[in-house]
Amino acid sequence: MMIVTKKVIIVGGGPAGLTAALYLARFHVSVILADAGQSRAELIACSHNQPGCAGGISGPDLLRRMRNQVRQYGIELVQTDVRKIRNEEGRFVIQHGEVAIAAEAVLLATGTRDRRPSMPNEVHTAALENGTLRYCPICDGYEVTDKAVIVVGHGPRLLGEARFLRSFSSRVTVASESGNLGLSPAQYRQLAELGVEVVDVPIVDYAAGSDFMDIGFADRVRRFDTLYVVMGSDAQSSLGAAAGAQTTPEGCLVVDRHQRTTVQGLYAAGDVTEGLDQIAVAIGQASIAATAIRNDLCSENPLLRQE
Repeated sequence: MMIVTKKVIIVGGGPAGLTAALYLARFHVSVILADAGQSRAELIACSHNQPGCAGGISGPDLLRRMRNQVRQYGIELVQTDVRKIRNEEGRFVIQHGEVAIAAEAVLLATGTRDRRPSMPNEVHTAALENGTLRYCPICDGYEVTDKAVIVVGHGPRLLGEARFLRSFSSRVTVASESGNLGLSPAQYRQLAELGVEVVDVPIVDYAAGSDFMDIGFADRVRRFDTLYVVMGSDAQSSLGAAAGAQTTPEGCLVVDRHQRTTVQGLYAAGDVTEGLDQIAVAIGQASIAATAIRNDLCSENPLLRQE
């Protein structure tokens, strides 16, 4: 079996993984980036929160630019779904087909995955593209200013999202697919005080128009400008957990202030860690992680580049 040796393996080709690859390449650290091609950033129709992109930028366009930038430094981007990280004789090893890739350090930038509403894939895709379906009011609450918004979810998270969106629009409605919002009487009172409408019958259908979302309830159909989904997400932390890294009760990888996990040589950045799921945060964490990786490697050998 062929073995390829690098200093660092990065797993995940979203904004965090690509930023770390860029920093490490400019530190003259040999790195390979393994990406399954499932970055959540690929689903962003247009982000207006990315500094330097005054007209907004789509997720695919941002990732394309970042990939082109790291390729300028000779970084190898390998499309592969990493299923396991082995620890062999002090090195981390992943498998890519018939090739084993070994490294002294691994950065996990595997992200998180949103829990989706019960709608066909084609409806979900079309609604994301035209902005009638959204997941992150921090990213795009501005875009729904004064619009009719429905927030679909369950429990305290639903209440929190409704409170947040109420500062953008006076026309906010909450509902759940089951009809049970999972809220206490006190929480219902909070919604009433905010002027948030409550619908407590089940959702049975979604239909996306070019600039609206029709929600089919058990007793009628209502039209909204935008649907916000508040069903939670699942951190893609299984690789790190299987390697022995500690996770939070929510499943995120635990890291220190330098993005080190609890396993020596294993680092994490971006949405797979606990914190604000934002591109800017992922980029910042990746730069911290890459610098820590470089410094940790150089603590063993200051002349890293000359190996």
